[in-house]
Amino acid sequence: MRKLIAATISYCKYTDEPVTKLKEKGIEIIKDYGLKELKNMSEETRKSVEAIVVGLEKVTPEVMDLLPNLKVIAKHGAGTDNIDSAEAAKRNIKVFNVPGANSTAVADLAMALMLDASRMVCIADKSVRSGKWERFYGVELADKTLSILGFGAIGKAVAKRALGFGMQVIVYDVVKSDFEGVEFVSLDEAIKRADYLTLHMPLIDSTKHVINEKTISTMKENAFIINAARGGLIDENALLDALEDKKIAGAGLDVFETEANVNPRFFALDNVVLTPHIAGFSEEAINRISIRCTEYILECCCKEEGQC
Repeated sequence: MRKLIAATISYCKYTDEPVTKLKEKGIEIIKDYGLKELKNMSEETRKSVEAIVVGLEKVTPEVMDLLPNLKVIAKHGAGTDNIDSAEAAKRNIKVFNVPGANSTAVADLAMALMLDASRMVCIADKSVRSGKWERFYGVELADKTLSILGFGAIGKAVAKRALGFGMQVIVYDVVKSDFEGVEFVSLDEAIKRADYLTLHMPLIDSTKHVINEKTISTMKENAFIINAARGGLIDENALLDALEDKKIAGAGLDVFETEANVNPRFFALDNVVLTPHIAGFSEEAINRISIRCTEYILECCCKEEGQC
């Protein structure tokens, strides 16, 4: 029986290297399939799918039911909150992710959101395009305090960049690590002291709505919140209230609680920058992730007798 991989659109988008490796092993790729399309596949095709590569699509028990010979779920990125990993374990399906492969791309966008929010780049661009020539007075990053919540590969990459901008960097994480130039503090202190607060935590029960009405009330009025991790880390209604009432200076958001149905209250605000969950989408990051996902899949699907 032929072997198939059902893969999200970003898989192998900028490199043919994984495709070549898979073809050498007799594995075909069904690309840009969309999990919704699984039901429309023939039963024979679904039985041939031994691996899926997913982006933000939800992998539920119902999806697994459609793929009786599924061996591998490879996350084309880091966070696996869209995958029912417990159910996969019950079915002896391997779940892999690729932590750190997109850290450079995400850190770059986090800094871009800080700069845009601080210097009102998008607002100034719209002004020029409308035929105006206005002055917009922003603030500098240098000497400001950046609080990083979550200090994994992405948090460390952000710290490196922020130190280069001359920022004072403080960090909250449950695990302390050696990193020259940063100060580890409590969660409460990190939130209170922040001129800029950037989130790089996984979305789990203990971090859901870590930024909420109570924590926002302790922040400086000139503070900015940046989120390029997961939308559920922030209580959006509390953030919207704070932005509308000018209780904080602004925000830069790449992720939202209900993607892609962004709360329309954001659209009326000029103190927030919005991007459509693109932080990890650099060509280089996509290449690294695609290659690593392929390595995992080959390890599980192409050993003798097709067993992991």
